[in-house]
Amino acid sequence: MTIGAKRILFANPFGIGDVLFSLAAVEAARKSLPRVEIGLLCNERVKELITLYPGVTTVHELDRDRFRKIRTSNPVLFLREYRRLIRSIAEKKYDVMVDYSLGREFSFLGFCAGIHRRIGFDYRGRGFFLNEKTPFEGYEKKSVAESQLEILQSLGIRPPAAGTGPLLSISPELEKRASLFFQHEALEDAGSFMAMAPGGGKSWGVNAIYKQWNPEKFAEAANTWCVESKAAVLLIGDESERELLEIVRRNLAVPNKMVCGQSLGVVAALLKRVQFLLGNDGGLIHMAHALGVKTVPIFGPVDEKVYGPYGAYADVEVVCEPVACRPCYSRFHFPPCPHERRCLEQLSVQKVLAAIAKIS
Repeated sequence: MTIGAKRILFANPFGIGDVLFSLAAVEAARKSLPRVEIGLLCNERVKELITLYPGVTTVHELDRDRFRKIRTSNPVLFLREYRRLIRSIAEKKYDVMVDYSLGREFSFLGFCAGIHRRIGFDYRGRGFFLNEKTPFEGYEKKSVAESQLEILQSLGIRPPAAGTGPLLSISPELEKRASLFFQHEALEDAGSFMAMAPGGGKSWGVNAIYKQWNPEKFAEAANTWCVESKAAVLLIGDESERELLEIVRRNLAVPNKMVCGQSLGVVAALLKRVQFLLGNDGGLIHMAHALGVKTVPIFGPVDEKVYGPYGAYADVEVVCEPVACRPCYSRFHFPPCPHERRCLEQLSVQKVLAAIAKIS
């Protein structure tokens, strides 16, 4: 390794899917530079996800919402905790920071922590504290992971070979918890299981509905496949999606169990036991894929070539309706939809079932 680095810090403040794209870059670094220690600076919501990945030595947690709140309400506490975070990063003596945050906060932390080489995307001039900047307007035309891997070339890091096995792994303790779940939830008679994630798009706020296929159609697809396969359904989502999951559940005519608000580790262990996951474009699809679970992702306004599951971890059969206006989400911007969600409304249950048949 020509740069002589011993420790690299990767930074990504976003959600499950975004961090998993970055973990592809982390994995490439781990395979190319096996003696280098790797740290990750991330938000508190994905910290548990990192426990499923063995390639990160140290996790530094930054709760940006909390920091912003206490900066206003209690400046003294803010400075104390901010200094503590800087100190924890500085103590690791990182040689390089790879910043995927697209903002100023994380590279500023790297600057304050004494990381001399700070690499990242210069998005809208926000790369002020980076000293190796790549001009950037948004992810397009190729996978997010590919774009993130490209800025590692100056470190001598190349994409890992395909077919290297799942990115995430389940601990024996989590496997045991999943076994107990299936033993005690009255689903023993089902020959197999499919999982469904009818939510997703939380980061889109009120526009999340534009990423979500109709819940009644999810139920119809599950009813058809499960009757033919003598299978049961695991409905998966976080606590904020409980009402949506209940709508799907009321329309199910097959054995089912709702898994709502469980930890990421438990959800991951349950996903390892299903035949496949059917879900909207979102974090659970990416997590299942990284676990080596077959997936059928449904894409509406977002380009699956850019934001679809990355890596040869498991079979993926993307479903989308090729209407003229999709994909309309571009460079982090979703324009108002004048077509009443036709990219999702026109997507038929039969088309989804055909995709399921290809991988199940």
